[in-house]
Amino acid sequence: MLKTKIKLWEIPYEDMQKCIFIRDFLFKDIKA
Repeated sequence: MLKTKIKLWEIPYEDMQKCIFIRDFLFKDIKA
């Protein structure tokens, strides 16, 4: 059960990091 919980949390966290990176990248692009 613990392994499943870790797996479920790993994927959204990775996607969240990607979304934040893309958002910051686009935001800098717009600001520049």
